[in-house]
Amino acid sequence: MRLILFFIICFFSLGLQAQQWPTYTIYRNAPISPASLPTDYMTYQSPTSVNLGYRMQWLGYDFGGTTPRTGFLQGTHLNEETGLLLGGHILSDHTGPIGFTGFYAKGGYVLSPFGDREEGGVSFGLSMGLVQYRANTNKITFVDGDDAIPLLDHNKWFFDGALGIQYYQRVNSGDYAYGGISIPQLFGLNLLFKSSGEDFDLRRVQHLYANGGYILYLQDATFVEFSTLMKWAPNSPFNADANVRLQFDHYFWVGGGGNTSGAMHLEAGVVFSEESGVLSNGNIKIGYGFSYGFRRQFGFELGATHEFNIGYSF
Repeated sequence: MRLILFFIICFFSLGLQAQQWPTYTIYRNAPISPASLPTDYMTYQSPTSVNLGYRMQWLGYDFGGTTPRTGFLQGTHLNEETGLLLGGHILSDHTGPIGFTGFYAKGGYVLSPFGDREEGGVSFGLSMGLVQYRANTNKITFVDGDDAIPLLDHNKWFFDGALGIQYYQRVNSGDYAYGGISIPQLFGLNLLFKSSGEDFDLRRVQHLYANGGYILYLQDATFVEFSTLMKWAPNSPFNADANVRLQFDHYFWVGGGGNTSGAMHLEAGVVFSEESGVLSNGNIKIGYGFSYGFRRQFGFELGATHEFNIGYSF
C-alpha cells in the first residue's frame, strides 16, 4: 500500500518526473522564489504587484473524478527607499485523492550596490507558512484489495518555508539581466497518516530551483524576454524550461518554449495600461498559457494543460 501511495504522490499529484512542487507555464508570475521582485518591476518599474493564476493539467485523464488543478494568489511590494521586500501567497494544488493548500508570508531585502534599486541589486527572501496536506482514501483504487484502508479524509497541518536569492542588473542602458536560486519545501516532511490500525506516509523533499533571463528592448516598450527555469529534486531527473516571449509596446505579448520532459509551451496575453489610455494608474495583464506533453509517460501522452493568469501592478 505504501508503494502505491508513494507512486501517486511522486508522479501524478505534484508534477512530472517525481517533481513534487507545482509546475507552471507562465512561471514568471508564479510563487516560486521568496526573493522574486514584483512581477513588472524590471519592465515597468512598478514596485507592487498582485497575481492570480489557475492551471488545469493533463485534460482528458481522470484522477479521481478531476484533472490535476493548481491555483494561487500572490502579492509582492518593494519599498524602494528602504529595500524591504514584503508579500505573501496562497497556493492550492489538487489531484484526485491527494492535495495541499498553503498560506505563506514572505519578507526580504534588496541590496543595491548601484545606489538606485532600479539599476540593479541582490534580493534575499524567506517565506514561512502553514500547509494542509490531504489524502482522500475513498478515491484511491488499490491494486490489492487487501491493502484498502477505511474510506476517510485524512488531513495534516505542518509548517513549511522557502528560501531564495536573486540578482538583477540593468545593462546596455535599458536591458535587464537576472538570475537566482530558491529552495521550496525548505524543511522537507514525512507525513504519517494513521486510521484504525492502518497507516501510510507522504514524503515531501526539498527542491532546488534556478532561474535566469534577459530582457532585450527593441524600441520604446517593445522587448523580447529570454528565460529559463531549472529544477532538481532527489532521485528525480533534471528538469528545465526554456522560453521566449515578445511584448509589443503596451498592448500584448506572445511567446513559446519547451521543457526537457517533452512538453511544448505557448502563451499570449493583453496589457491594459496608462500608456495605452485604458487605465489611470498601473497595468493589468491577462494571460493564457497552453502546454502539451508529447513524450509518453507511463505508456501514454499526458496531453494538454491550460493556464490562466491575471495580474495588476502599480
